[in-house]
Amino acid sequence: MDKIETMDKNSAQTMPSSTSQTAADDFAPEELLRKKLRWRAWHRGTQELDLMLGTFADRFLAEMDLQTLQDFEFFMLAEDPEIQSWLQGDKPFPSDLPETLAGLFAQYDFLAERQGKA
Repeated sequence: MDKIETMDKNSAQTMPSSTSQTAADDFAPEELLRKKLRWRAWHRGTQELDLMLGTFADRFLAEMDLQTLQDFEFFMLAEDPEIQSWLQGDKPFPSDLPETLAGLFAQYDFLAERQGKA
């Protein structure tokens, strides 16, 4: 075995695990989910939906409990045109939308938020 291999093996034994794992350990599961959902809300693919879901996420993610976060994550699995039609009021929200999440959507005025009035 040459000197470089020995040094690498010894270094690996004394070095902490990957920094991404260490950073992930610093956050509660709810915080990691909030970060993931915030990013996904702002990166849907259409600017209009990004604005609607992104501003909603910025406004409400911090106060959501784990169950509501999971409900929002499931909600965002729907297709973009469907979500946009619900948020704009063109179609009613699905009847199985959890009550807590439905309440947050009901109290949020997307148009006012977009115009900076909320």
